[in-house]
Amino acid sequence: DFPCQTCHRFPCQLYAHRINEPMLMCCLFPKVEKTVEKPKNQKGLIVNPTTIGEKLRNRRLELNLFQKEVAEILNITVDTITNWENNRYQPQIRYAPKVIEFLGYNPYGQTHNSVGERIKKYRHDYGLSYKRMGILLTVDASTIRSWENENNAPRKKIINHLNKLLKSNTNP
Repeated sequence: DFPCQTCHRFPCQLYAHRINEPMLMCCLFPKVEKTVEKPKNQKGLIVNPTTIGEKLRNRRLELNLFQKEVAEILNITVDTITNWENNRYQPQIRYAPKVIEFLGYNPYGQTHNSVGERIKKYRHDYGLSYKRMGILLTVDASTIRSWENENNAPRKKIINHLNKLLKSNTNP
């Protein structure tokens, strides 16, 4: 095993190019990294955005705002909006109400048919964590997660309280 003279990896496998003339295998086919951007229109908008970050970027460009201005609107740092727009991170649940307000619609894509989807929508609308939602319903955070994932269903004594909360559409 020898260190590669080009990439300096150790150990490096040898490849016989000609008799008695070793050639390093890792440098025969160098890694080529290429990122392909999503198609954009003339304004730089991403066509058919799929992530929340892409949707935020498109909305910012439609409004002709800088990231700094959006950061002030959402009460976050410029680094945070940059990371969201570049899909490095997803917005935490506590930012969901401001994201929904900025976009003008709910980008989280639930259909709201099942109890679990309705609970998730309520949490997103009001920026509630599993823990905070659990406190409202007097259950554990893992129970809320289980209901949202439809692994379990709420018991009858909780259903009435849950229905009142979900129908109220008021901030807890």
